[in-house]
Amino acid sequence: MSNGLGTATSSGIQFGPNRKGRVYISVFIHRGNNRSKLKNKWHPDVPPLMEYAIFNSADYANWYDVQGHYGGVHERGKTIPGCQSERLCKFPRTSNPNDPWHGYPASPLENGDDDAPPDDFVESWIETGIISKTFGRRIQRSKV
Repeated sequence: MSNGLGTATSSGIQFGPNRKGRVYISVFIHRGNNRSKLKNKWHPDVPPLMEYAIFNSADYANWYDVQGHYGGVHERGKTIPGCQSERLCKFPRTSNPNDPWHGYPASPLENGDDDAPPDDFVESWIETGIISKTFGRRIQRSKV
């Protein structure tokens, strides 16, 4: 189990393993202190430890699609984790099960279907009270 503090690596801050045995890395390319303009960035108000907590929420609740990508929200979608007002998070499935997971803020409005969780996934969030019906419909219509 992780002590929660994380370990600095050349790529980012690594956490874990969590209680499901997964390791997570908050990679520098999705943080504001790098040159890549093409990568979605975590807002400075979302430190790496919070990013890891959002991942763990998705992991423990099995919020994954048929491709194995996890989706996440924080505080019912009211928190804006991304620098460009993204309100969702995506944690792409690793190609190698031994590699650490990573994630980034996601926006179906900006990036289309690549960042959109499937409708049945969003419906399960609505049914279990993770997000409001209004916010869910906005996700499904690519309005966030």
